[in-house]
Amino acid sequence: SGRQRPPGVWRSQASAAAMSFRELRNFCEIMRSLGYHRLISMENFRSPNFELVADVLDWLLVRFEPGCSIPDDISNEARRVQFIKIVCERVVSRTGVKLNAKKLYAADGYAVKEMLRLATVLYDAQNSVVDVPPDTAGEESFTLNSKLNDLKSTRSLCSQIVETGAGLYDLLQEENKIRGDRDKALRFLDGMSRNLGSNSENEVVERAVSSLLGNHLQNLEQLKNTTNELQRDEKELEKKIRKRRQELEHCKKRLGNLASVRPPFMDEYEQLEGELERFYDQYVGRFRNLDYLEFELDQLNSREKDRIEENKKALERMQKRLLDEEWRVLRGGG
Repeated sequence: SGRQRPPGVWRSQASAAAMSFRELRNFCEIMRSLGYHRLISMENFRSPNFELVADVLDWLLVRFEPGCSIPDDISNEARRVQFIKIVCERVVSRTGVKLNAKKLYAADGYAVKEMLRLATVLYDAQNSVVDVPPDTAGEESFTLNSKLNDLKSTRSLCSQIVETGAGLYDLLQEENKIRGDRDKALRFLDGMSRNLGSNSENEVVERAVSSLLGNHLQNLEQLKNTTNELQRDEKELEKKIRKRRQELEHCKKRLGNLASVRPPFMDEYEQLEGELERFYDQYVGRFRNLDYLEFELDQLNSREKDRIEENKKALERMQKRLLDEEWRVLRGGG
């Protein structure tokens, strides 16, 4: 059913020794007699087995209250703690048996002791029903149902008592504030009861009521004036909104007319635009030609410069050769 054994709660097998053989045997026999669907043996509690403990608690609680529903998700620590807490609360409210939540969470021999207490209550109730004579079975069933109804009504009355006590405590905290007004009202009522023939108290009441009525009438007049002012403001705003809407419609119509009318200078503009495009094409062509010619001129100047350099070098070599020949001639003649 999706239940997993809780990690981190393992104890040594000494916990099983804390549980006597007699208690475990009684628990197994009681669960078998109650009709538990699984077979329980001593080996099941040699080590912590939270899944089995949770299943047994769920089964026992359903036997006590067939219509109850408790969450069966025990996949993590928080959900296991919530499960044990809900089971303990339900058991206390239905049977009055207080279970030790820590021992149940341990899921070992100590948990068997706690579950044995709950199973014993159910086992004793089953035996008492079996032992009832047939002629008194209906009476006992009626008594049991009436006790259950009394238990429900008692629980509701307990909750009402708690709520009423909390409200009474809050009211008592305000006693110092309202004591003077209460004493004043009581003195006034005592005066009215003593002087039934006098009209002084009645006149006081009438003046108070008249004063309240006057205040309410003033407030009503102020509200009426405020309402009238708001209505006038609303009408003025509606007039302004209508005026702005008319101006908007007029501007839209004017914009549509301007968009549909061709300006008188449009023909000249298109003609000038065509001429500008033609002149631009000519300019681009001439610019490209000029750039090409400048490139060719640079190439020509570069070649001419190289030729002059070569001629200069050749002339220098020739001069050097002539000088060398003259030196040789002069040396040979000497």
